[in-house]
Amino acid sequence: MGVLTTQPLDRLLDYKAPEGGCWLGAFVEVPLGPRKVLGVVWGPGQGNFDPSKIRAVNRVLEDAPMREEMSHFLGRVADYTLTPMPAMLRLATRAPGLGDAPSMRKVYWYARGAEVILDVKDDPLQLDNFYPCPKPVAANVTSSNFMPRADYVFAQDQFSELDEINTRITWLTRAARVAGVYDKAAGD
Repeated sequence: MGVLTTQPLDRLLDYKAPEGGCWLGAFVEVPLGPRKVLGVVWGPGQGNFDPSKIRAVNRVLEDAPMREEMSHFLGRVADYTLTPMPAMLRLATRAPGLGDAPSMRKVYWYARGAEVILDVKDDPLQLDNFYPCPKPVAANVTSSNFMPRADYVFAQDQFSELDEINTRITWLTRAARVAGVYDKAAGD
């Protein structure tokens, strides 16, 4: 089967299906060299490799599979913005805890001023992407950092260039007033 990973590669990678099988759009953990990386089953494999050298998928994640509409959307956005598909997949799979095993999903209870964690429990509701609080709303998110930035900072270069152009226009207008502008065809 062909797996699209979040690594900067220019093609799908062929892997053997795991023991229980998997399906199109399933999030999987696959070996890539010495590392384990996140990927999505994107379609059939190329099949032009020695079957004994093809490695198996480590595990299928318990998260809901990527819907076909989402994979088509990522493909269209990648084509429109000339962005490689692995980069688009990386943008689409930035959910915290997506690759974590279910045993790693824990809720930590703490209080401001306390020097120790008050309690640690497994995900009490067994919900996908469980958070004890919602993700904060941010108008200008350019990274995973939620440090507020003024809107001016995002367009500062354009504003500076416009100021420079306006200054040039002002000086040219003043120079034209001093020297005067005359139609050569009108004569003396």
